[in-house]
Amino acid sequence: MFITVRNRSAGTVGYEIPELNIKRTFALHETKEELIDERELRLLLQQRGGDILLRHYLVVEDEEWAEKNLDIDNMPEYFWGIEEVKNCLLNESLELLEDTLLNAPRGVIGIMKEIAWRLPLADLNKIALIKKITGFDIQAATINMAQLDSPPAVAVTGRLRKREA
Repeated sequence: MFITVRNRSAGTVGYEIPELNIKRTFALHETKEELIDERELRLLLQQRGGDILLRHYLVVEDEEWAEKNLDIDNMPEYFWGIEEVKNCLLNESLELLEDTLLNAPRGVIGIMKEIAWRLPLADLNKIALIKKITGFDIQAATINMAQLDSPPAVAVTGRLRKREA
């Protein structure tokens, strides 16, 4: 049985399974369908750090398999994607955002930070909460990214001089 696995992190994720001679790399938000089977996921779980990859950075789309093997009963955000994160940031309560920031998989929090400055998020209470819990300053990121998008200002002062020989 093949299982769909999605990269939910804000970067590239990869792993190796020597027993199966497999080396996988997931690009930003890439989904692999009809490629990964249960045996591969079980072997990944047995590897050092494999459980962290599957709980926090990759999403096993088979809910039954994930609930049975990943102990995600108290992690409703496990299956969240970009739309659910946007909804949390824009429409949900401050309390739900706080609970999410404290308990969600790291990949969800990474998506949240990435989306928050791109929206941009206007709720100052949510901006302050994200900074308090994660240390990520959305306002500073928005300003910095805006500066990267605009051409640098050049000040012209005086006139050019020739090098003295």
